[in-house]
Amino acid sequence: MDDSKNQRRDTLVRASSITDVGSGIMFTALGATLMGTLDTPWAGLPLIGFGLFYIGKSIRDARRRRAWADEPPDA
Repeated sequence: MDDSKNQRRDTLVRASSITDVGSGIMFTALGATLMGTLDTPWAGLPLIGFGLFYIGKSIRDARRRRAWADEPPDA
């Protein structure tokens, strides 16, 4: 397998993971703000759900990237 393909796949996963963490933090913070400021505290709950989804997705991608690094190279 070509090394350039492996590096590109790792770079794409890393960029996606960083974006997912940022989106997760932003959605969770916005949801918490809505829950704290509005008269109906349930208004921010969907945004907190989206935030937790993106944070979980970034953790899953990090585990996959670590699993790829642990695999022995094909001889």
